[in-house]
Order: sequence, then C-alpha cells, then structure tokens
Amino acid sequence: MLEIILWPIASLMVLFIAATLKWSSRMRERVGFSFVLFVLSMMAAMIASVGLYVNDPSITSIEFSAALNFTVMMLGIGAILYAFITTKGGVHEDAWDHAWMYKLSVIALVLVNEILMGWAFSMISGTDTVRTHSAALPQLMNILSASVNSYWFTFTMSAEMVISLFYFRKQMPSEIRIMVASQAVIMFLLPTALIPFNGSSFGVYAGSVAMLCLFIYIFDYLYKNRNLKVAVSNYIVLLLGVFVLMMASLFYWSAGGGMLPLAFSVVAEMILYFGAILNAGAFAKTKTVAWLRKPTWAFVLLSLIFAGEYFMAGLLDVQFYGVAFLSRVDIAAIGQNPFTAILALPFDFIQYVGLVTGSIWFYIMMGTEMGTLVVFQIGKVHQLETKIRLVLVVVAYSVYSVLVPFFLFPGPSLSAIPFLGWSMGVGTSGAFAPALLIAMAGTYVISGALSFLFGGRQMCSMFCTAALMYQGTFYDSMKKFGNSSRVAKKVRQNKMSTLYMVTASVVWSSIFLAVLLSYLTSLGVINVSLFGVDPIVFAYVFYFNFLWYVIFVSIPFVGTYGCVTTGICHWGMFNQFVGRLGFWRLKVKDPVACVNCKTKDCTTACPVGLTAMPGSFIARSEFRSYKCIGVGECASACPVDNIFFYDVRNWVREKLQARHPDVSRDILPGIGGKQN
Repeated sequence: MLEIILWPIASLMVLFIAATLKWSSRMRERVGFSFVLFVLSMMAAMIASVGLYVNDPSITSIEFSAALNFTVMMLGIGAILYAFITTKGGVHEDAWDHAWMYKLSVIALVLVNEILMGWAFSMISGTDTVRTHSAALPQLMNILSASVNSYWFTFTMSAEMVISLFYFRKQMPSEIRIMVASQAVIMFLLPTALIPFNGSSFGVYAGSVAMLCLFIYIFDYLYKNRNLKVAVSNYIVLLLGVFVLMMASLFYWSAGGGMLPLAFSVVAEMILYFGAILNAGAFAKTKTVAWLRKPTWAFVLLSLIFAGEYFMAGLLDVQFYGVAFLSRVDIAAIGQNPFTAILALPFDFIQYVGLVTGSIWFYIMMGTEMGTLVVFQIGKVHQLETKIRLVLVVVAYSVYSVLVPFFLFPGPSLSAIPFLGWSMGVGTSGAFAPALLIAMAGTYVISGALSFLFGGRQMCSMFCTAALMYQGTFYDSMKKFGNSSRVAKKVRQNKMSTLYMVTASVVWSSIFLAVLLSYLTSLGVINVSLFGVDPIVFAYVFYFNFLWYVIFVSIPFVGTYGCVTTGICHWGMFNQFVGRLGFWRLKVKDPVACVNCKTKDCTTACPVGLTAMPGSFIARSEFRSYKCIGVGECASACPVDNIFFYDVRNWVREKLQARHPDVSRDILPGIGGKQN
C-alpha cells in the first residue's frame, strides 16, 4: 500500500535530479556552482534522515537527523556566501570545461541521493535486508549492495537517464545518445532488481538481448566511421569495460555469489553515464583519430568485447542449466605443491574458458552477433557467388555448429556420425577410441573430398565458425591491420614463413602425440591424462576453445584469419593441403586487364595477404595457393570484374562443352565466366 505513495515521490525526485543536472551544466561561476551543490546536499541529508528514522524509529535517530540537516545547511550556506564574497565578476565561457572538481561533486551527490533513496524506500516497502544497527564497514557494504540492486534504485536511475538524455539531446552526438539509451534499458532490466517480481530470468535474457544489440550497433558504427572523435573512442572503451564488470558480476551472482560486486559495477556505470551527460559538449570538441591506425585501442576493444560475451554466455548457461553447468568441466586441485600449482592454475583457466566458449549459449550469442554483421556484408558485395557463399555461411553456422551438435544429436550419439560429430577433426567429440575410428576416418574422407572438389574454402570459408566471425562488415574492415602490423606482415606471406612452419610443426606434433597417448590409453596399454582429462580432449579445448580466441582478439597485431596465417589450426591446414591438390583455383577472364590494372585491389582485399595474385594471373591466367581459402574478397574488389572461381563445377562444364557444346550450356548455365 505504501508503494502507491512512494512511486509518485520517487518520480518527482527523478524529475528534480534530472532538472538539477541540466541546471548545473548552465552554471558558469562559483556562486552558481555552490548553490547547485547546496541543493543536492540538502536533498541527500533529507533522504538520509528518512532512512535513519525508518531504520531505527527512536528519538536518537530524530536528533541525529536534525543535526545532520542543520550541519549540511550551514556548510552549504557558508560555501555560497564565501563564493559570493570572493567572486570578482564572471569567469571565462569555457569555465565549465575545466570545472572537473565541481562535476565530480555533482556526480557523487546525485549517486548518494539515489543510493539513499533506494535504501530508505526499500525499508519503507518492507525489505529487511537493508536494515542495520551498526556503522561497521561490512554492514555498510550490505546496505550498498541491497540498495543499488533494488528496483527503487535501478528503475529510478533508468528513468533519470532517459529524462536527462532528453534534456541534453541537442548537446550530444547521435551515437552517444543511442549508447546512453542502451545503458538505460540494460539498467532497467537488471536481474537482481526484478527478483521481487519473479522476473530475474526475464532480466537475464532480455538484458543479454539488449547488450547484443548494443554490441552490434557499436560494430556497425565503427565500420561506417573509420575516424572517431577521441572522446567518443574513449567513451566506447569505458562503456565496454563497465559492461564487462557488470556481466562478470552477474555471472558471479548467478553462480551463488553475492551482489556487492554487481553494485560496484552499477555505480561505475552511473559514474560513466553522468560523466557523459555533464561533458556532452566535449564529444564534439576533441580531435579526430583513425581507429584502424590504433592497434592497441582496437586490441583493448576486442578483448573487452570478448570478455563481455564470455561472461554473458556464462550467465545464460548458468541461468539455463543451473549452477550444475559449472561442474561439467574437470579441474585440477591446486594443492600445496608449488610445481603442481604452477601447472594446475593455467590448466584450470583454460578449462573454464573452454567450458563457456564451447557452450550452446556462446555459440548462439556469437552466431547472432556475427551473423548480423555477415548479413550486412551480403548487401555490400556485388559478386553473386560471394553473396551466395555468405548466405551459406550463415546457414552452415546455424545448422552445422548449433542445430546439429546441440539440438539434433546432443550427447554421445554425435561422436558416431562422421563429418558432423568430428566437425573440427580429431578431438572434437572426445578421446581417440577404437570404436570411433570409422566415424573419424569418415570425417577426414568426407571433408577431404569436399576440399578436393571445391577447395579448402568449404571448411575455412563456410563450415568453420571462423567464416562467420571474420567475414562480417566490422571484422572484415580490420584486415587493414594486416598491412600495418609488424607481426602480421611476417605471417601474411605468399610462402610459408618461418613462424608458420614452426607453429604448424608444433601443432601437428602435439596433436599426433595427444592422439597416440589417447589411443593407447583407450586400449589400456598406458594410462595418461592431464589432471584426469584425456590428452586429445584437452588439446582440442586448448587449440579451438582457447588459443583460437586469443588469436581472434589479436587481429590488430596478426591480421584477420590468424588461424590460417599463423598455422595454429590443424584442421584448416589439412583441408587447405587437400584443396591445393584438387580443382580449386582463382582464374581471370583476361590477363591483359591485370597488366593494365594500376590499383591491384585484389591484393589489398585478400584477408590472408596473398599479394602474388596479379603476377600469377598475368603469367598463367590463374592463381593457386595453399593459403587461399576462397573468401572471394579479391573477386569482389576487382575493378573490372575479371576474377572468377574455378572448381569441379567448372571442370565438369568444360568436359561437357567439349563433348556436347550445344547441350552443356543448358545443363550447367552460369558456372565460370562472368559472375555478377
């Protein structure tokens, strides 16, 4: 019943604080600054007084509240008088840009007001967890946690963000307005605040959708805006950092931990939000930088995005499967032995990373996000075959990486199915056991046959998850780092670099050793494991669920398709080797056009850095390379539409044309030659 009265009061307070924020930004001299701080301080003192009395309705709390209000009022009036006496005229028009102490004070007081309101209103509405009879630090932390995670805080803050955004809309660029609006939505959907309404599950799923939409917007914005204002680029990184903290805190809470870390992350988000509001004019004043020339900034961005997606997927997994999800992974006991601890710590870290990156929700979430960017890319390429392949990339990911392993054949039954059960070669679905030899051999035969007929592109540019993750608009634009990074220039070569050979040798040697140990263990000849985990199972987790993502976030330093250029993917190497022996190659319709071409756009468009294409086209009218994975960017970038793809379909057509020139044209139309 009391909440009917409290909500109008909370609404008025939200309007008042939002209006005060707008008012504070118009202050240009110390008297005005002091008056704004006085108003916010008095408001905080009054709310604190209500909270103190509700927490302990006694004459002592009344006396303390009166003393608190009187003290704050005297200090505030004194500050205003001092500012009035010592101020000589106005100040410069840009005083607001340098009044950082004043802005910090405003932000701190607004937060104090909101936290105190959450505390007081929660107690009035009957929440006993926020009551305390001690000023000890643990008790204060409990109050902070309960208050910030209450709907009185999150709902009012969301409303305040929206109203403030309306007030400051003309001062902020559109991209910041959208990001701030997203903050408001995510704040409103905070799962801990929805617990009283039995809506925490809804908050987890809906909040994750809102976060994904924000990530997609940021990706698309960065793709369309290669030059950023410094303030905008800083805000994006800070916003992602705050959301990483929030997702990590929610993951910790869902696994049975407390809500205090989440409270701190929410406060950090509010500080960032208020800082953006009160510094709205700075977004237009700072200088512009090309983010594709800032590899460190891009690396931090990718790392934060991956961390946010990791914790978000972990949160969804725990929400969907329960806390038991975390016990699905085998971990090593740290123990007292220092040598064991040195080995156990990285082992456990890799296992926990692999647990989430190999989970259904991580695949669904990444597929939704990256798939959207691929859809954007489909509308930008002009070559028909590339458009079709990108459509197939989305379909293949949905079916091959999500539908089949997680829905159609979940569990042990998948390991008996070749090509589907062992999608990334040996290790995908378990240990190397004699009973699985036929399924694994079938996998290599089927995949090898496809690569022989259509090239290694069938895996690296279609069935593999890398195809979806590298070929969307945003990630495709980062192939420019391959031409500027020192490391990328060493690995993105036409020939196999020394680093590639060393890495490939290490990968294949370790895979072979792990297979041998796994097979002999399954036969009972030996008993070898890594803290109870089969060697080939751990090798798969290490290479595909851990190291692959390390290379992925390192795009600014190693370039795109680092799995291809560095040689860390044994499955890709197998398919590329077989594809090199088969029908697949790139061809040109007119070699003279390549001679006359001045831009050589095919070389700059290639995501794996194959710069030998023009020379090969001129000399042999075709290009073949072990590293060519058939992404097709070279054909799309060709200014005269001269490059086309050649595989078994073209070979069959040529044979039919040689024997039946009139009939073959109707049987296999449109394969080879001009493809727009």
